[in-house]
Amino acid sequence: MPVPETSQLNRLEVAFAIDASLRMAQADDHIDFDEMVFLAQTFSKEGLREMGFVGEGGKFTTAFRQACEEAKDRLPADLSAERKLAIADLLHQALQINNAVDPRELVVLFECLASLGLTEQQVNSHLGL
Repeated sequence: MPVPETSQLNRLEVAFAIDASLRMAQADDHIDFDEMVFLAQTFSKEGLREMGFVGEGGKFTTAFRQACEEAKDRLPADLSAERKLAIADLLHQALQINNAVDPRELVVLFECLASLGLTEQQVNSHLGL
């Protein structure tokens, strides 16, 4: 049975959010423990396994990488503004988790949100930046 479209979009949102969070965490050349805890608490390993994103040993799968690529293609057109802003909220939380926002992480945040079709003005206004 095919996956319902809403479930498929949710899968792509999750892949996008994880990928963006990892990119932000790595932007300052190190990953803090608190950043990893945030990801683990936000995205359960069981849920990621069910989506096919995590395999044996907890490694991300090819399906995860494919979903990240598909997300870049589909989410800008297929997601509502409300869902895009919900992703912005989540990424903003991830950015602030260690109480020290590195400017490089902020650049990645804006790049990721721009790839969804959100303007810098929309992001600034929504997040209060």
